[in-house]
Amino acid sequence: RKLTINPAAFYYDWNKIEVQAVYFPPGGGAGVVVLQNAGAAEGKGFELEWSYVAAPGLKVFGNLATLDLHYTSIGTATGITLHSPLERAPDLTYSIGASYTHEIGSIGDVTASLNYSYEGEQNSTPTDSDTLILPGYHLLNGRLEWTLPSQRYSIALFATNLTDEHYYVGGVNYYSNVGAAHYDLGRPREFGVTVQAKF
Repeated sequence: RKLTINPAAFYYDWNKIEVQAVYFPPGGGAGVVVLQNAGAAEGKGFELEWSYVAAPGLKVFGNLATLDLHYTSIGTATGITLHSPLERAPDLTYSIGASYTHEIGSIGDVTASLNYSYEGEQNSTPTDSDTLILPGYHLLNGRLEWTLPSQRYSIALFATNLTDEHYYVGGVNYYSNVGAAHYDLGRPREFGVTVQAKF
């Protein structure tokens, strides 16, 4: 009872997809966001979650997901083709981590954990003319938590993006209109404290 594995394979047929696009009126003027019917898409993939108790108090865990998603019809939509990638649909994501819990007599438990994750390359918008390719990125997070013996109260120190990775989580390509692109930056390295009470 040390190893847990949860695999899943999936397939879906997605119909009546609505896609946002920016429409610029003829003769100039501000762009407006419109909804288009993009027809249908087909997707399939595989997911795997696992955990393993390597020693008393020590657990390692991870997950893996693959995705193959593509249009089968574009309906009346403009700005995309059957070969256009769908928005925010990375082919691969995975993570791996470990946690260790140590009992400290009558004052409770201390748990230290570390998690490393990867999210693959993806497109920032659904339409070809304004999309940006967001490179894949890795994140490393850590946490140290003290839980009182009653299990009702805990306090934790955490750190996210420990390597201060520079990455993007969104954006729009405006080159055809204003000659520039807008990128949404991911969160930098951060530290914090959380306090939790269960009632």
